[in-house]
Amino acid sequence: MSHLGPRARLSILGSWLAFLVVQNLLWVRRTVLPAPPPWDPALYLFLSLRYWHALTERGVAALWRELQDLSLSPYVPPLFPLSALPFYVLFGESRLAAYATSSVFLCLLLLGTYLLARWRHGEGAGLLALFLASTFSAPVNLSRDYQMDLPGAALLTLGVCCLRRSEGFRGRGWSLAFGGLAGLALLTKTMSGPFFVPPALAALVRSWRERADRRRVLLNLGIALAAAALLASLWWGAHFERAVWYLLYFGWGAGADPYAPAGAESVFALPSLTFYLVALANQGASVPCFLLMLGLLAHGAWQRWRGRASRSRDRPPEDGGTALWTWLLAGYVLLSLSRNKTADRYVIFLVPPLAALLAGAIATLPRAGWRRCVTAAALLAGLANYAALTWPEAGPPLLSWRPPFTLVPYRPRQTWLRMEPGVHEGDWQLPRIVTALSDSRAATKARLLTALLAEGLPDTSAPEEQVRTAYRWTLRREPDPEGLGAYARELRDGVKSPAQLLRSLAASDEFAARPLRVLVVPDHPFLNSSTLRYYAEAARAPLLFARVDPGHVGPWPLRDYDALLVKDGGYQGPAFSTTHIPWIEAELRGGRTGFERHPTSFPCPDESRLLLFVFAGTGGA
Repeated sequence: MSHLGPRARLSILGSWLAFLVVQNLLWVRRTVLPAPPPWDPALYLFLSLRYWHALTERGVAALWRELQDLSLSPYVPPLFPLSALPFYVLFGESRLAAYATSSVFLCLLLLGTYLLARWRHGEGAGLLALFLASTFSAPVNLSRDYQMDLPGAALLTLGVCCLRRSEGFRGRGWSLAFGGLAGLALLTKTMSGPFFVPPALAALVRSWRERADRRRVLLNLGIALAAAALLASLWWGAHFERAVWYLLYFGWGAGADPYAPAGAESVFALPSLTFYLVALANQGASVPCFLLMLGLLAHGAWQRWRGRASRSRDRPPEDGGTALWTWLLAGYVLLSLSRNKTADRYVIFLVPPLAALLAGAIATLPRAGWRRCVTAAALLAGLANYAALTWPEAGPPLLSWRPPFTLVPYRPRQTWLRMEPGVHEGDWQLPRIVTALSDSRAATKARLLTALLAEGLPDTSAPEEQVRTAYRWTLRREPDPEGLGAYARELRDGVKSPAQLLRSLAASDEFAARPLRVLVVPDHPFLNSSTLRYYAEAARAPLLFARVDPGHVGPWPLRDYDALLVKDGGYQGPAFSTTHIPWIEAELRGGRTGFERHPTSFPCPDESRLLLFVFAGTGGA
């Protein structure tokens, strides 16, 4: 590539990135959009629409309130959903416009990978690294999904580029940029932050050993940390406690149990320590590229052992490979320390250094003939992998590594849609479900009030508890201290009866305006609270969908909801998230919940039906 001019290299780079973006959008239209969005993508789509509606309908102040609302997004940082807003401005409010943001972050990740390899080994190595990263399985799959991991990895890659340009925190501007990108990454994905630490420590140690101006280095490091903390505090300031709980619970606590591989009861067990080695080959890069890198590592070790390691004349004086190896190996350790193992998503954080190191290893082969042959092999392996993932029926099969030595050819499935076996795409009638619930909202709340007045509040409880119960059953929230005290005194003094308290709350503007609270019992990929929340927000329907928390202990408080959605037959969802379904179904069959089945039901493509239950007060609680 050294014989090509800057304009020609820029044309090659731009053409390849444009090709990737177009293919991604075609893939999303063809494969993703015919089905409803599953769990996580639906949540991020819901947040993007919620932010968009707040901004366009009520202004910047309303958007800021939504970002700080602990009940709306207690664990999900807002930057990725917010990144869809410019695309809504340009192309309208659509899922395709939101999914286009993933391709933008792919381009940022690839440009960062290109720069890392180019600075160390030249233009040819940079373009090869970009090509390899763009054909690795994890970037291809995640750039066609709507997940936070790819954006987090892209910001991490750009951050390491700024760290490289800062010469070990000697340059203030680049140090500030590094800190800013770290803060943005924390606003994108909560677990992104730790990946910035190992490269930063490696750069700091390098400056220390080279006896740089240590006072200046420490000052620039402090500026970087301050920039990261300032940016991150925009969301973490209000969400810190819940976000840290989320990381601990799903990283090492009971929430990690469903995502831990078999035999990985401890993070030091062999299946846990080797999990991401296999994941890098299968879901991260591709088996041929992974084998090629192992071969180049073995070749380099052999050359060093024989004392004939070559030194490229084009290699810059400083060895930037230390930062890349630190990133790769320390990142591997960070991922392995968590009991939560998600191969295709989390492994994306290791792809940029892997691609840059592989391209660098090829560029520094001592013989030109070997370099050409290995480069051709890498290009063919990348093209074959990209073709297999893009055109699974017409392209070549993929290879899967099954330890210790088995290679299995297979045709890729739509694993990033998170669909379980036996679940089919089709018309799941989610807009119709939202419309039916929205249209019946006033009648459902009127029926609720009639049932509550007929049943009355528990007369055996203290006045304060009666007020709390009345608030939960009518307004679906806990009372504020002023209201609790005032209503409790009126009940205690006989100024107001429990029935009058219920009528007072039902006559309030809050009761009239509050959304219908609906419990979604199944956790099916397409029939879950997250997906239904997205469709409700898209229709601006006054509905609030909630899920059954699998970690809840004891009977589920069904009386806290206006309606229930139950899937009769078919696949219900993952076993760990549907543990309460048998109890809820038994309660509904026994007629002890106060809910009655609504005559409207919705057929599902998997030969099941979605049933609607509304509160009637016939059975008490």
